[in-house]
Amino acid sequence: MGNDILGYVGVFLSSFLFIPQIVHMIQYKSSESISYYFLIVSWFTYCTWITYGITEKSNPIILSSSIALFFTFCMFCIKNRYDNKPRPVEHNYVIEGVNENVNI
Repeated sequence: MGNDILGYVGVFLSSFLFIPQIVHMIQYKSSESISYYFLIVSWFTYCTWITYGITEKSNPIILSSSIALFFTFCMFCIKNRYDNKPRPVEHNYVIEGVNENVNI
């Protein structure tokens, strides 16, 4: 029973690791710092841990890996949304003989 309590404390702490990154991605509407490779490898990693937790009947491992898998999926969706967002078009205007780039 003591190991399970320690496991659930670990679940609680590790579950919140993703929240600051997700908040940062949403706040700045940018996902450039996260690669698809990282997200795909994370997805396979957590699926493997869930499978291991099921075979070992370890609820803390199943719970923490499931939460991490959910947050990884959220990050993937956010990245997909911001990476496919149209970029502003730059137009060149000549104003009083000076060439300036203006984003519209």
